[in-house]
Amino acid sequence: MAMKQKFKLAKDCQSAAGERAFASGQAFDKDVITAWATGQLDTSTLHLEGDGAINPSVLRNELEALIEKSPDFQKLHAHPLMQKDFGAIVNRTQLPPEVLLHLAVMRTMNRHLFEKSLVGAWLSLLLAMVLEFDRKDTDLAWRAALLRDLGMLYADPEVASQDSKVRLDSVMRAEMQQHSQTGAEVLERTGRSELAPVAEIVLAHHERVDGSGYPRGIHGLDFLPVARIVALVDVVVAIRLRPTSFGDIQLADVIYVLLMDRSGFDSSIFDRFLALARGAASEIEDEDHTVFRRAQQLHVRSQLLQERVYEIDEKLRSRTLPKGSAADLRERGRRTFDILNRSGILDKEVQWWLKKVASGRDQSDAETMKEIELQQLEIARQLDRIEIDLSNGPDVLSFSDVANRRPT
Repeated sequence: MAMKQKFKLAKDCQSAAGERAFASGQAFDKDVITAWATGQLDTSTLHLEGDGAINPSVLRNELEALIEKSPDFQKLHAHPLMQKDFGAIVNRTQLPPEVLLHLAVMRTMNRHLFEKSLVGAWLSLLLAMVLEFDRKDTDLAWRAALLRDLGMLYADPEVASQDSKVRLDSVMRAEMQQHSQTGAEVLERTGRSELAPVAEIVLAHHERVDGSGYPRGIHGLDFLPVARIVALVDVVVAIRLRPTSFGDIQLADVIYVLLMDRSGFDSSIFDRFLALARGAASEIEDEDHTVFRRAQQLHVRSQLLQERVYEIDEKLRSRTLPKGSAADLRERGRRTFDILNRSGILDKEVQWWLKKVASGRDQSDAETMKEIELQQLEIARQLDRIEIDLSNGPDVLSFSDVANRRPT
């Protein structure tokens, strides 16, 4: 399908060998983009004219159109800080022509990626403001989040696809993960010193505070505060704008999905986002979303259950147990863990399925989820009794006691 042309080249474009490759007035079509993306053109020679060019006014208008479509976004955009400073910050978006070109290509060739970049920049800006970052870092959060996925323009189209059914093999996954490095290199090649901190955050936007991210596995103090904002927002936007079988995922749903992997994010930034999201989210009552939300809750409970198992196992192995009951406690622990293992509710396949249902990427099964919930409840009851005995408390815990303490 031919791409609809919105702009054309304003200057001759030179190849890497210094020869004229495309003349002024050439439609900015797939041939130009392919030559550019594969390194055959000197990107510094590419300039645009026409309504496809990117400038602060275009960014603001496009973003406001996206916000207008979403009630939860509208609530966030109504934040007093956003109302006060949003326009001024967007108007300060001064980027070199070759970087604006990348955004123009993204807007034309991968609309979904462009919208994710815009919404991510907007959310990063809001978080930086409510966290009381100074003007320099607030501007940095906006620009870095806006440019974080430039490197995806150089990836294989199948890798860059938003189709959740595309399964990435190890080669494709490695290529996809290369995009943060590629994006940083695009910014570094401009030679603009003011883009150096932006490039650093683009490189780090898939890192995690626990060291589990990529490409460098940095953590702790090596992970800059602005980069921590962009890393969280990148995941939020990927979930919030992901196409599903039942329509848009709302911020209320994003909260539950994020709780599955919160250990990788800065706790203060994470908690502040949750507060914003809960204030903006609308309640969802339809059946599809009820099942969707249920899967999210079960996945989170499974993680908490796994943590309890590790903690109790460690206590049974290493701590001084109550006198006269050590052997009995260890035997009960062994039986409980055996039951848990046989149930399969913590198996990776089960957790992966719950996560896919919770993210809108697989069909739900109400009966299976009910079975998982009942098994979780029974295992939790057994673990409660062991923990009470470990603390020399009463050895009887009623079903109602457990039910009343179930997470909501």
